Amino acid sequence: MSTELDLDSKIALLMSLAATDAEGMPGHDPSMPLPPRLRHAMEVGALRPLNLRTVRSSGPVGRQTTLLRILMTNACSFNCHYCPMRRDREMPRTLLKPEELVRIFLAARAKGWCEGLFITTGIPGRPAKVMDDLIAVLELLRDKHKFTGYIHVKILPGAEPAQVARITALATRVSINLEAACGESLTRIAPDKSLDTTLQTLEEARTLVVRGREEQYAGRPRDALRPETGSSRRSS
Repeated sequence: MSTELDLDSKIALLMSLAATDAEGMPGHDPSMPLPPRLRHAMEVGALRPLNLRTVRSSGPVGRQTTLLRILMTNACSFNCHYCPMRRDREMPRTLLKPEELVRIFLAARAKGWCEGLFITTGIPGRPAKVMDDLIAVLELLRDKHKFTGYIHVKILPGAEPAQVARITALATRVSINLEAACGESLTRIAPDKSLDTTLQTLEEARTLVVRGREEQYAGRPRDALRPETGSSRRSS
């Protein structure tokens, strides 16, 4: 995996993977215009956002929030057949260190490009190591920079229970990818993944979220730096 790149080069590489399927395969043709949500992608400087999404919060009064959706790394040890970043695909690989990811987000927020953060990632090596990096990002934002806004994080199947508890406490929302409806189907398209492991991790997060909500309903003061009462969900 190539990590000896400056920050601008890392962002340029990860930027090429930010498009959805409807916007083309990874790798951007410079002769084609970028989609509107990537409108700041080519502005000068390393601190440009990768991918902007406007979402509406749940509840009776749905508030629109603009999120910076950022890919921490495109390196992955899994060989999921549907994934453009799968292990056997020949492509440049890089990663953002937690400090770099935080720097990018805070700079984009300072420019008024986004209000919140959505972090997703490939899984190079052990899921536990990647989860440590995700937790480091949230700890920097919550504890060092006192960011009290919206953070949505993808939890990785196979994360340790203590990691699930920590990231659930720090994030506003957590989710986990379920790529298939049953274990047999998942094995065909993602031979390195286990549906049972994914469901176990999801249930650990869901239990923590439910407990946090119950404690808040019982009168526990809300701590904006430790939301813990957001939501968990599965994404297909």
